[in-house]
Amino acid sequence: MDNFWERAQIIRESVRADLANTNLADADGGLSRGSGNMVDRLASLGWSGVSIPHKWGGQGRGTLARLVAIEESARVEAALGASLSAATLGAGLLLEFGDERQRAQWLP
Repeated sequence: MDNFWERAQIIRESVRADLANTNLADADGGLSRGSGNMVDRLASLGWSGVSIPHKWGGQGRGTLARLVAIEESARVEAALGASLSAATLGAGLLLEFGDERQRAQWLP
């Protein structure tokens, strides 16, 4: 699949489904009450490691998937999108500048 927008839409639908299936999002797309620790729940679905390569325990889906996951999370709750964004900042630095030992310790 070479079309950027088609890939983005597939990722968007996947994130939305995960948010809905975990009761993070209510029927109107907002944050559901009693959703618990939202960041931990997104992490358990793999969205906090969406752009981390498989080798280090992530989904290996790249920057587009990371940005769409942040956008869709923020659509439900701005703080959730901000938390997901912050959670991925250190990973980028480790991938770019970390050594193998640091990556093995901190990325999974």
